[in-house]
Amino acid sequence: NLFSVIVSLIFLYIINKTLTLYLVCTLPILIIVILPIGNIMKRVSSKSQEATAKLSSYYSNRLSTIKLIKTLSTYNIEKIKNYTLLKNIFDIELHKIKVLSFFEPIMNLILFINIFGILFLGYYLMENNMMKSGDMFAYVLYLFQIINPIVSITSYWTEVQRAIGSSDRILKINKEPEEVLTIKTTYNNFVQKMEINDLNFTKDNKQIINSISLDLHKGYIYNIIGESGCGKSTLLNILAGLNTEYTGNIYLDKLDKSQFSKYEWRNLFSYITQD
Repeated sequence: NLFSVIVSLIFLYIINKTLTLYLVCTLPILIIVILPIGNIMKRVSSKSQEATAKLSSYYSNRLSTIKLIKTLSTYNIEKIKNYTLLKNIFDIELHKIKVLSFFEPIMNLILFINIFGILFLGYYLMENNMMKSGDMFAYVLYLFQIINPIVSITSYWTEVQRAIGSSDRILKINKEPEEVLTIKTTYNNFVQKMEINDLNFTKDNKQIINSISLDLHKGYIYNIIGESGCGKSTLLNILAGLNTEYTGNIYLDKLDKSQFSKYEWRNLFSYITQD
């Protein structure tokens, strides 16, 4: 399409310079309209992807416990949550349709005005014997050859921005730094004691673990009991080295956790999930 536009512009310039300069000067107006459409579609697609991900996560969590939900009094609550998530996706898609239905007529109007302006200017040039009727006819034919590629390019730009918005999460994941698993030290002793000193963990401005200090000795069994969301799984994930966004110190036989590589630290643990 871009090649067709360039070739057509060359032929149009050869036929008549004045009309082609007018056409080139009016193309930025179309670009000014296209850019906001692409940016809006990028944001809408990103919101749509996020809403779909939330709905998928909701279903994957709830369907595995559907019998339990039906037997408890939370059934109606879950129905409301489900409706809210679906309504959110519907509203986002409706907004996308409204944006396209608003901007597409504007784009078509700009193209129509440009064509009308070229025809008017061409008629003026012919009236003043500055252009032949045969050249005008040829110019109009090449002009219509350039319209479809321009429309295709604008559609392509919109689709690219939509794709970027949809893959925003994937791009962020790809930009995350990889874990360094090189071994810093070799620990061949059997673990006798683990010390946790002033451990804190915060997520989304909510304090999950608040200043926990523990001494865990070999040969003892420890039960971690608490209500849902109090940080039991988070604590185990931190101890196993699966979560590193915390403050405080963890020692293994007086050796700080930072002295171990992630690979070596995790190799010292056996972890069985609650699933």
